[in-house]
Amino acid sequence: MGQRCSCSRPKKARLPDVDGTNFRQYTFPFENLVLEGGGAKGAAYVGALKILEDAGILQNIKRFGGTSAGSITAGFLAVGMTPQDILDKMNQDLQKILLGGSPSPCCLCCYFNNLENHYGIFPAEKFLDWYGKAIEEHLQKRRRQISGHENPHKFDNLSGDITFAQVYHALGKELCTVSYETAFSSEVYSHVKTSPLLEIREAVRMSMSIPVVFEAYEPSVGLQPGVRHVDGGMSANYPIYCFEGWWLSMHPENTFAKRLGALNGRNLKKNFLPGVSREHFHSGGNEDREKTLGACLFSDTGELDKFQHQFEDRMEAFLVDFPQYKRILKKPNTKLANEYRQKMERLQVDRDKFLKKLDDDSRLEEKIMQVAALYPNKAEMNRRFDTLFSAPEIIQIYGEPDKDAAFEMLFLNYNKEPVEPTKSVAVGIYQNQKHLQKAKNECLKGSFADTSVEFYGQLMEFIRKNKPMEEYDVGRSIGINVDYIGSLDFDLETGDKEFLMTQGAVATKAFLHDWVRKHVHPPV
Repeated sequence: MGQRCSCSRPKKARLPDVDGTNFRQYTFPFENLVLEGGGAKGAAYVGALKILEDAGILQNIKRFGGTSAGSITAGFLAVGMTPQDILDKMNQDLQKILLGGSPSPCCLCCYFNNLENHYGIFPAEKFLDWYGKAIEEHLQKRRRQISGHENPHKFDNLSGDITFAQVYHALGKELCTVSYETAFSSEVYSHVKTSPLLEIREAVRMSMSIPVVFEAYEPSVGLQPGVRHVDGGMSANYPIYCFEGWWLSMHPENTFAKRLGALNGRNLKKNFLPGVSREHFHSGGNEDREKTLGACLFSDTGELDKFQHQFEDRMEAFLVDFPQYKRILKKPNTKLANEYRQKMERLQVDRDKFLKKLDDDSRLEEKIMQVAALYPNKAEMNRRFDTLFSAPEIIQIYGEPDKDAAFEMLFLNYNKEPVEPTKSVAVGIYQNQKHLQKAKNECLKGSFADTSVEFYGQLMEFIRKNKPMEEYDVGRSIGINVDYIGSLDFDLETGDKEFLMTQGAVATKAFLHDWVRKHVHPPV
């Protein structure tokens, strides 16, 4: 008998064991679902969608929107894919699909050429084919499922190159993806109204074109000239407003012919200025806003979000009521998670050293202020300084055992005359700089960028947060803490994916629990 092969395929990620069916008893107003961009972190949305499906909310969504990774999921949802369908695709080797494998030395010249001429290293051609094939396979499955029950012929002309117009007319859904058009330096909202003939897979490819990482994408639609597009996160990473106002409205009175046709000159131009263009999406009030549900991402490794504390407070309150979920939110034993733990340990060591230095500085500060109190008597100040400070303390302050130079630096101006204490370098260091650093050390989590890729990922996080949501968006947003996962961590293990999905699922339960508590009377 032959021996069985000891090798095995990697375990596939499974949907989280978190149930949201208890929310089916409530009626929610949501018709639109918008997903923030986030690169590899977007896997968290699958868990959130699972709860929305359990709660009966996902089935009632008519419009889907998203940027970058959010657009990938939104496109799948618009053609009718379920959370399980999306997870099946996510379980494939996305790193290979997106990056085409690791670069070999002979390919480096090609990559540099791509970067110089196409704004990005990886062509991501496999992604375009993979995404279209995923849609095609789903439509074929749907055709088989409805055979004998519904009219299967409505899928006859639909394929992997399905357009925005076909999604709208055949499937009854609206989709919006956001990209950044380099030729005109403006954000583009691809939608059945703005781009009816554009293929969904191309719009998604445009939206996820992270600069430097992926080549800019140049779609060719009809007679329109080709224009390069990069990641929509450069201008609108969380377009939760996209289905509000008139810009994407399908009402007859809101056609571009009626809204823009009679304008010219400055009145026309201002419609495309970054600050003014957002006015196109101004809501008619809370009733319009309440129709949109959004999902956004925050993390311990990325830029601190303006409203992150409110999402954290919501989760903490939920876990007080339902402590059983704390157990499943623990970090997994994966390469990424363990590297993060090690980085946090290093960070804590640095913080401990810094706190010790602050203690030492506090003793120095008292002596500094004693010297400053003798202003403007230069001789007395100098004598007190010479008496109070030891040689090691001088080295700590100045870096060298030179008392005269240290005294001059701290208390004298360029004419070597005493400076008013409030304006002296000494007070600047010990009353301003030190306390600023202490406050930052207490409030900010801190992170390490050990590689250029990690640094670039942090830079992208900063850029994507340059236009934060509004205060009123918090109440209609599911805030998902993706913890240690970064945007460019495409090599996720099964444990990482399941961790992200669990975070998404529990965050969604926390949101729905909070929503019911605020909107259902009597509260639960």
